[in-house]
Amino acid sequence: MRQFLIIALFLTTIIRGEESNENQQMVTTAHHLATAAATTVLQHGGNAVDAAIAAMFALPIVEPWASGLGGGGFAIVQMKNDSVPLVLDYREQAPEEANPALLYRDSESFRFYAYTGYRSICVPGMVAGAEFLLNKYGSINLAQILQPVIELARNGFPVSFKFYKKITQYYDLIDMNSATSSIYYPHYLPIGEGEVLTREDLAVLYETIIEKGLTDFYHGSIADKIADDFHLNTALLTRNDLSSYSLKTRKPVNGNYKGYEIISVPPPGYGGAALIELLQILEGFDLKEMHFNSGEYVHVFIEALKHVLNDRETYAADPDFEPVSCENFLTPARAQLVRSKIDTLSASPTRVSPVASKYESENASHVSIVDSEGNCVAFTNTINFYFGSGVTHPRYGILFNNGLFNFSQDSLNINAVEPGKRSVSSMAPTIVMRNDKPLLVLGSSGGARTISTLANIIIAVTVFEMPLQQAIDAPRFFYEDGKVQ
Repeated sequence: MRQFLIIALFLTTIIRGEESNENQQMVTTAHHLATAAATTVLQHGGNAVDAAIAAMFALPIVEPWASGLGGGGFAIVQMKNDSVPLVLDYREQAPEEANPALLYRDSESFRFYAYTGYRSICVPGMVAGAEFLLNKYGSINLAQILQPVIELARNGFPVSFKFYKKITQYYDLIDMNSATSSIYYPHYLPIGEGEVLTREDLAVLYETIIEKGLTDFYHGSIADKIADDFHLNTALLTRNDLSSYSLKTRKPVNGNYKGYEIISVPPPGYGGAALIELLQILEGFDLKEMHFNSGEYVHVFIEALKHVLNDRETYAADPDFEPVSCENFLTPARAQLVRSKIDTLSASPTRVSPVASKYESENASHVSIVDSEGNCVAFTNTINFYFGSGVTHPRYGILFNNGLFNFSQDSLNINAVEPGKRSVSSMAPTIVMRNDKPLLVLGSSGGARTISTLANIIIAVTVFEMPLQQAIDAPRFFYEDGKVQ
C-alpha cells in the first residue's frame, strides 16, 4: 500500500496558475523528457494543445507501461477565448466481435478473452483524439510538434531505476509477446539501469504519421498492418473496428465548491461527476475547524466517499448505451440528503459493491499544460493494466491496451461488455476556476482512488490554503474492501 501512495504522489501532475501571471506557461507530465518535448513545442510557437499532443506521443517512449497510441483517454480543453471548455472522449471501445454471449458463456470465458493478449484489446482512441485536437486547436503543423519526440525516440534515454523495476516486475507479461520482449529484453534479460534505450520503431511510425496523416492509423496503411497482425493472432479487433472508431465530444460536468467552479469529464469518465459529488457533500461540513487529515476529517470524508462510490458502481455507464444523468447527483438537495445520513461519530455499514471498478487499473498518465495565452489542457491517458495487453505491433512498436478487462465480469451489470461500448473510468482531468479564470489544472492516475486524491488536493488548496506542493505531498487515504487505507 505504501508503494502505491508514493507512486500516486509522484504521478499526480498539477498546475496552479496565478491570475497575476498571465504570460507564464507551464507543463507537467510524469516524466521530465516528456515535459521537455512539450516545452520545446511551446518555445517554437506552439500552443497548449500542440504541446499536449507532443506529450501524448512522448510518454509511450519514456513511460510505456502507462499510456500510448494503443490506448485512450479523456481531455478537457479551455481555450482563452472560449466560454465553455470542451471535453474529448477518446476512450477505447469494445470491438464488434466482443459478443456478450461469447464473453459471458461460463465463469472462465471473460478472463480467457479479456485479461491479456490479443483478445483483450479494445479499439484505441488516442490517435483519433490527437487528430481532433490538432485540427480544431493546433497552431503549428504535426511535423513541428513531433520533431522533438522523434529525436527523443531515435536518440534514446538512460533507463532509470523506476523503468528497470517496471520491466522486471512485469517480466511474465512482457515475455509473452516477442515484439514486446525484444524492446525491453534485447539480450533475453531486462535492459539495465543506466543503459540507453532507443525506439527507432516509434521514430519511424511517427515519421509515417507525419507523411500520411494521423487518420492513416484508422483508415490507411498503418491500419492495414495493425489489422493483419491482429488477424494472424486471433484478436477480436478487426480492420473494420479501426475504421469505424467514433470519437466523442461531450458536455463537461460542472459544480461549485466554496465559490470555486469545478469543471470535469462526464460519463463514461465518471470520475469527474464523482469528484464534484464528493466535494458538494463535504461542503456542508466545517472541515477547517476539524483540521486537515484529523480523525474527524477523515471520518466524514470517508463516509461521504462511501455514498459517492456506491453511486458510481450503481449508475455509472457509457451514456451511449445506458441512460446516465449526472444532474440527479450534482444538486444541493442531493448533497444535503447525503449529509443528513452521515453520523459524525460512527461509521455506516459498507455499501460499496466493487463490481464495476474491481478491475479498473490504477495505471495511467496525466498531463496538465497552460500556455502563455492562458489556454489550458488536461488529459489522462491509459492502456489499462501496466503494459496493457502485453502485445506490441512488431513493425510499429505500438503497445496495445487490455481495455476489455475494464468491463464488468457480471453480464447483468450496466458496465458489461457490448460491441462498440466504452467501459466506465475514474479518470478525471479537471479545471478549477476562480472568478472565471483557471486556478488549478489537474488530474491523476490511481483508478477509483483518483476521486479522493483530487478532492483532497482541492480541499487542501482552497480551504486550508496550503501551498500546492504541500497539498500534493500530504498523506492520502481511500476506502476499499470495507477498510480505510
